[in-house]
Amino acid sequence: MDFTELNKVSWFQAKFSPDGRFLARSTGQKLYLHEADSLLLRHVFSCADNIHTLEWSPDSSLILCAMNKRGMVQVWSVENLEWTCKIEEGSLRITIWSLINRSARYIEHPLNGNPGADFTHDGQYFAVGERRKGKDQVAIFACSSWQLVKRFSTATSNMAGLKWSPDDSALCVWDSALKYQAVLYTPNGHLLGTFAPQEWILGVRSIAWAPNSKFIALGSFDQKVRVLNHITWMPVTVWDHPAVIEEDAGRGFIVYLEKPVTVSSQVLDSLDEVYHPWDDTAFEIADKFPVVVDATMLSSGSVLTSNTSKDDLLSVGSPWRHGVSKIGFSPDARYIASLNDSHPLGVWIWSIETLMLHSLLIFQNPVKDFVWSPTESMLAVCTENNKVFFWSLEGTVSVRLPETSYMEVANLGWHPNGRKIALIGKESMCICHVKPNRS
Repeated sequence: MDFTELNKVSWFQAKFSPDGRFLARSTGQKLYLHEADSLLLRHVFSCADNIHTLEWSPDSSLILCAMNKRGMVQVWSVENLEWTCKIEEGSLRITIWSLINRSARYIEHPLNGNPGADFTHDGQYFAVGERRKGKDQVAIFACSSWQLVKRFSTATSNMAGLKWSPDDSALCVWDSALKYQAVLYTPNGHLLGTFAPQEWILGVRSIAWAPNSKFIALGSFDQKVRVLNHITWMPVTVWDHPAVIEEDAGRGFIVYLEKPVTVSSQVLDSLDEVYHPWDDTAFEIADKFPVVVDATMLSSGSVLTSNTSKDDLLSVGSPWRHGVSKIGFSPDARYIASLNDSHPLGVWIWSIETLMLHSLLIFQNPVKDFVWSPTESMLAVCTENNKVFFWSLEGTVSVRLPETSYMEVANLGWHPNGRKIALIGKESMCICHVKPNRS
């Protein structure tokens, strides 16, 4: 694998454009526009304040820069470098700004969900969670006119988020962290199904739709993933994330353990650069069970109850910070990867075909991010050190960044063609060129 030289970034902000032509990155008040293939610098834009977030428009023609401290966003064009747009907004509502005629539409009473609003994938409709007269509602607007086309009440008591299916045929709405409930609706508000376990458990923390819209995976605070089907909207399987893996030969899963690479003294003497024993690691396949995923457990005095607040559940350093925080389907919808914050050294890869565990990757450091390749079943993982890890059906590899590209990788972003990936740290980033799988 080949790596580019480092480029500076701030707040982990570096993203490929959706069409794959450009790479945008920010440092302080500056926005840098590069050609994605050569990293040739095309232009530098200057914003009014430090950039905290940047986003591409779906057609890759515009870049939005958010300056949180100023309550301001600036939008830049990659085709017309002289064109710009500045918007200042500080109200507790959603404002829809037209970048063509500068008009604005307002949506009152939005919920502070995660996410609390979502566009359909075809760009025709916009769904917003609302709170009116003490009840949760969903409002759906037509993006062509921003007229309200439907408003309906939901079965949730304290809506935490909503998300459209990839084919836009279903909208999933879920309740707060203190109540496990997921409700599915059609775009016109017809109830498709409701899933709420009979026993009391803490609520949904993460969700992911399958690319084919046939499944939706729900990760929860009880350290489980429940996969619902699109016909009955009931679980086809429930996957747990235990701290200890017992041997079960009938399932045939593989456990990969990251281990330091032993280097002989003769090899060390021949190296031109300073070598540290923790620099290189490789994966071994576990052959002895049981295997400990993560010895870090909740403190004995931490008891989860129905009175535990959402802030306590999610606050950094809280003894209750746990549960499945991230789920992701492979692009062919054959595999699901999950991360359980209770045991953050492990990434679990499940097979949709067998509904069983396929592979478990156990790292030496807590996992910070994982992302599926957009073109194949290859998973990239980072653990906030100078390595990036790749899993595929061929196995798992650990790749150390060269000394010229040393950084602590904490975020990942694939190029749309799946041939390169952005490795992003807090203050720097580089590009890793990846060879496709032989399979």
